[in-house]
Amino acid sequence: MADQVEKFTSAVEKMGKGSGDLLSRSLFFISVGSNDLFEYTDPDSPPSNRNDTAFLESLVAYYRGYLEDLHAAGARKFSIISPALVGCCPSQRAIAKKHDDIDEFGCFGAANNLSRQLYPMLASMLQDLSRDRAGMNYSVCDSATMAEMIFKPGGGAGFGMSATPSHVT
Repeated sequence: MADQVEKFTSAVEKMGKGSGDLLSRSLFFISVGSNDLFEYTDPDSPPSNRNDTAFLESLVAYYRGYLEDLHAAGARKFSIISPALVGCCPSQRAIAKKHDDIDEFGCFGAANNLSRQLYPMLASMLQDLSRDRAGMNYSVCDSATMAEMIFKPGGGAGFGMSATPSHVT
């Protein structure tokens, strides 16, 4: 994301002073973090000193920096989506089975635990940042909780997760 923000702010500088009004009226939709969680929880290449809290705090600090850069470039409206239950992606479910770390949805527990922890940290950071940055408005979506509501037995729209596939006849 650092590269994307850098290229964006560089483009804004080239657009000149007239871009400020356009940017302040635009909505910046950001959905980040899933790949970071995949990489961090990869049991085949674990971090040398695994500290989940420090990792998540570092991730949130990076996100804050990106948002500060975007705000400095003129962005004022943000819609942020936290990672969903990334442990339920097919590749992560395979990892869960291989490493015997299966949660209640048949998914990779370590990855889903981080997904659940990240949302409140992002929400808190956004609240603090919006107090520090004039005119900043945001919405934040807790995708992990939304996914849990769908995956739980009796959840939304008839969807569900199971450790074994079911077949419709």
